[in-house]
Amino acid sequence: MDSLKKLQEVTRRFPYAEPIAHWNAGGKKAVGWLCIYVPEELIHAAGALPVRVIGGVGETTTNEAEVHTADTTCSFVRSCLNVGLKGEYDFLDSLVASSACSGCTRLSELWACLVPRVPVIDTLDIPRKMSESVVAFYKDELLTFKQALEKQLQVTISDEALRKSIRLYNEGRRLLKQLYELRKANEPPITGAEVLQVVNAAHMMPREEFNVLLRDLLKELPGRRPYSEGGGVRLMLLGSMVNDCNFIAGLEACGFRVVVDELCTGGKYCLSGPVEDGVEIEPYEALARRYVFQLPCAREMPKELRSTEVLRLAKEYRVDGAVSLMVRYCNNVVYTQPYLTEELGKGGVPAYALDVDYGQPFTGQLRTRLEAFRERLEGI
Repeated sequence: MDSLKKLQEVTRRFPYAEPIAHWNAGGKKAVGWLCIYVPEELIHAAGALPVRVIGGVGETTTNEAEVHTADTTCSFVRSCLNVGLKGEYDFLDSLVASSACSGCTRLSELWACLVPRVPVIDTLDIPRKMSESVVAFYKDELLTFKQALEKQLQVTISDEALRKSIRLYNEGRRLLKQLYELRKANEPPITGAEVLQVVNAAHMMPREEFNVLLRDLLKELPGRRPYSEGGGVRLMLLGSMVNDCNFIAGLEACGFRVVVDELCTGGKYCLSGPVEDGVEIEPYEALARRYVFQLPCAREMPKELRSTEVLRLAKEYRVDGAVSLMVRYCNNVVYTQPYLTEELGKGGVPAYALDVDYGQPFTGQLRTRLEAFRERLEGI
């Protein structure tokens, strides 16, 4: 598994991974992005490296950020701000955020005031509905973002450069979807923790290099058996953002096989489909359409959109149950969880809600609760 080891190695140095350092050493620029509604294609077409801004890939602390945030601020937001305040994202030339939730909006405001070394060049206004009128609105948002990028980086983004970037990122999505689909097998050749490492690596290196490694990994995986043969409850993960592979590994050590998720740090990013790529469609409209109609977030209205897609994935991947990871004070997820749990139950998928902090370690208490849920699914 040489390719898997190489991808895992990328994430060991956070946030200034070796591929990013190599990129910067060549005099090239990097732009941070927050939220999967921000199109990486536009950043790439501007000649910059898109780097996803997260709070960490392991256990995190928020001591410095807590000085500037309320106790009820989402722990993911506090973790991201904490890394920024410590200067660990200073390799970025700028940051683009979104209004996906009140926490993200607040993060962009605080970042602009407290981390001026990495200026916020735009905060995209994210619609809450999926419709043709919304596509037109979001296209205008992307055109404004394009202008902000061009001004910040002193470049001109051509339609041809954008089309090339769309094709490159579409290839990455196709390969990531293939990786996810391998987990439909009775004996998946890769664990949920390993898949999260792969996705984390995608956000910390040039996409050209990532696609090569992922293509090689897909060739190496057939016949691999990382789980105990015949054992393990097939599980789906739902809810808030998760980047800690050790947390998922701890969950799998409880007797689960994490075969699919709809997390914005995983399934939403990997399974939402490509951007339309053809001369008959204008590239900014194509981008807007794809990002508006991607797998629904917990913020989308009506709420049935998300539950329908979650149930579809649960059936496709033949899960025995679902665990919702609710990052504390992630209001969109917390408020919609009771409805989603009810709908999953109607669909024959028992669900368990787990209240956690972003980046918290996998503790014995969590193990006890999850093992009880596994025994319930097994009928013990």
